[in-house]
Amino acid sequence: PCQSCFTTNDLTCVHANTSCIRYYQQYGQGYDPHRNWKRCYSWYDLASFYESLFDSLTRQPPAQPTTTTTCLKIGLFLASSNMLTGPIPVEVGSLVNIFAFDVRFNSLTGVIPGTFVNSNLLRLFRVSQNLFDESPFPSFLYSMVQLTDLRLANCSLNGTLNGSGVGNWAAMQHLDVRLNSLTGAFPSEIATLVQITDLIMFGNSFTGQLPPAITNLVSLNTLDIGGSQLSGPLPDNIGDMTNLFQIYLDGNMLSGTIPSSLGSITTLDAIVLPGNNIMGTIPDTITALPNLRLLVL
Repeated sequence: PCQSCFTTNDLTCVHANTSCIRYYQQYGQGYDPHRNWKRCYSWYDLASFYESLFDSLTRQPPAQPTTTTTCLKIGLFLASSNMLTGPIPVEVGSLVNIFAFDVRFNSLTGVIPGTFVNSNLLRLFRVSQNLFDESPFPSFLYSMVQLTDLRLANCSLNGTLNGSGVGNWAAMQHLDVRLNSLTGAFPSEIATLVQITDLIMFGNSFTGQLPPAITNLVSLNTLDIGGSQLSGPLPDNIGDMTNLFQIYLDGNMLSGTIPSSLGSITTLDAIVLPGNNIMGTIPDTITALPNLRLLVL
């Protein structure tokens, strides 16, 4: 766990690795903040954990911490790769000070609660790889303009992405919605997310073309929209994406030729484009790329 968890008297970091749940609270000098959560509570799923937690949300820290002390202000909730079950409780909206919530790789069910909309400080939201019920993309996320890291891979999401809502994510750096059942036109507003570094959307059914303005994403490292239904050509000036490390657009219906400007991106490690209708020859600039390790056409 990051030592920054202990820099203030009211910031709490709940951290769970694959073997234990711990909570950290700094009450003052001389107190070791590391305590095994299982020594404080017996809980078997996420709901019982929250029941224990919210029972004491209004308490003030005692002079000396005891085993019944719970977190007053949670800044981080990190519980990926455990065996959490049941739904995420709607009471999670009470965590108004949380800025990181990570419950990936568990067995959570139900739907993602909309009460997260109350968490105005939330920057990192990771709920990938759970057993959620099929549901539309959570509309409350569109209003969370402060998000920088959104990971919803394999969350049984369907429906379309709201373009204007996507355009609200001006701070977004990592967006992962892979392996869902999202449909409809690929939102052109993606091209306005100029701070994004990783765009991972493969395994959906997006239609339409890549917006020409996507080349404005000059900070992008990973572009992965494979296994969809995109059509049309690759932008001629794709070479403007000078920080691109990996491009995966396989299994679409792209047409035209491979732009020679793609060969000007010297950072490229992987170009994967099979399963499209791309024709023509491979530009010499691509075969000369110094760092290219994977070329699949």
